[in-house]
Amino acid sequence: MNEYQENDQLETQENTDFVASLDIGTDKISLSIGKFYNGEFHTLLGSVTEKTKGVDKGKIINVELVSRDIFSLKTEAEEILGYEVNEVVVGISDMEHSLHHNHAMVPVPERQINRRHLIAVNNAAKAIPLKASEQIIHVLPESYLVDGSETSSPVGHTGVRLDVNATIITVPSSSIEKVKQVCANSGLLVREIIFSPLASSMAVTSNRERYLGTIVIDMGAGTTDVVIYRNSKLQYCDVLQIGGNFITNDLAEGLHCLQEEAEDFKLRFGKATSFFEEELTREDFEDTGEFVIWQDQKQMIVDIIEARVTELLELIFNNMKKSDYSVDDSYKIVLTGGTALLPRMKELTSEIYGLETKIGAPDIPHGVFDSSKGPIYSTAVGLLMTTDKWDYTTSSPKQLHPQNKDENKQMFQKVISWFGGFFD
Repeated sequence: MNEYQENDQLETQENTDFVASLDIGTDKISLSIGKFYNGEFHTLLGSVTEKTKGVDKGKIINVELVSRDIFSLKTEAEEILGYEVNEVVVGISDMEHSLHHNHAMVPVPERQINRRHLIAVNNAAKAIPLKASEQIIHVLPESYLVDGSETSSPVGHTGVRLDVNATIITVPSSSIEKVKQVCANSGLLVREIIFSPLASSMAVTSNRERYLGTIVIDMGAGTTDVVIYRNSKLQYCDVLQIGGNFITNDLAEGLHCLQEEAEDFKLRFGKATSFFEEELTREDFEDTGEFVIWQDQKQMIVDIIEARVTELLELIFNNMKKSDYSVDDSYKIVLTGGTALLPRMKELTSEIYGLETKIGAPDIPHGVFDSSKGPIYSTAVGLLMTTDKWDYTTSSPKQLHPQNKDENKQMFQKVISWFGGFFD
């Protein structure tokens, strides 16, 4: 049985659902379609993307422009991917987020714990003092206790009391309102808002890695997200307003060229560490159009990138120290996001931190959209993996309606080709 036949058979099952995720990044906005089977994320069916100038450092600054771009994505999803989209799961990242910890309990008069009791105790954990400007978007259970005995899966246990220790993530209410506004303007209902750093980190790490200790650094165009796990619990989170564009800006200034030229040079000649085997001569050059790149300017490109990346990695470490969070040599680092694709980024990061480092990409179990198994899709895939599966698999009617599959398969390569140069 080939992959297409397997997918076609799955779609005949009553417990197959389709979910759309919306990733609003600094340089681009992407809309992805995922398939859920038996309540679990099964396949990324495809993605469409749109360049945008309405977002700055992860924040929506031009509602009208972003609304227009999202509406364009919605149209493309229907025309190219073949799915009608009415509802979306949306990612949000904000440097003004906060992590809170709380303990809550609920009685269990029936003595048999079910999902309703889990929902009730998680809701009870939301009872924390909040500023007028912040809003809860996640309650992350760290552990449950049934009559004082800890368990990871309390459903089905018998007892008279259910407790939870939870981490609560809050973000500014204004950021949430803007996300809802741009989606509403585009004819989309926001089904769920997910903290993007949480989503991308879940997409590129395994249960084992989150238990043993992992630092996830997601390097986007306008922001860099840092998430740390230990003992399978979220320990630390930071959002820095520095990303790949920070490097591009310095390249444009150093080379005295246009931003788009600097971005092109970064992609073509960029490396995270300065190392050239060949002898540099002024006579060796490449004609890249209106701007001529000399061989010694290639070395300058690498020097600038190394300086900026080193500065970013040191800032991440200093922020951790300010938060009194320390790591030992048992932790590992996972780099993801478009900027992580710079050659020798892994080696430079490992040298600076002295920790084992790897490039992380989404672990997608099935799918015809194989190019999505790359670091630039970590957030898009993560949003699908971390969405409330129960909420979707019990919904009716479905909000995504697949059209002709034969047409979809022929169009995937067209969609894939759009993503070649994006560093977000």
